[in-house]
Amino acid sequence: MKTKQIIQLFVAIAILFVAGLLIFTQLTPKKGAAANKGMTYEVITMIESDYSSSAMSKLKDANEAKNFYAKPDLKNGVGNRSPFGGL
Repeated sequence: MKTKQIIQLFVAIAILFVAGLLIFTQLTPKKGAAANKGMTYEVITMIESDYSSSAMSKLKDANEAKNFYAKPDLKNGVGNRSPFGGL
């Protein structure tokens, strides 16, 4: 091997070593960071609803709630006899 090839080999090995070291340090957990601390958690409380009872009763009552669905009339159409310009 020529000296130029040996130098290139050492530079490549050094770059791979540094890259491997950086990857290893990023993937391994830090010593004493989270392992020694106790787990913390937040207690979630119930959210009280502020709906009025009259509004809730109107929503639950089928006679009070309006259904805006209209059945499609495919025989007579929706009022336009030639929707595509008489094609």
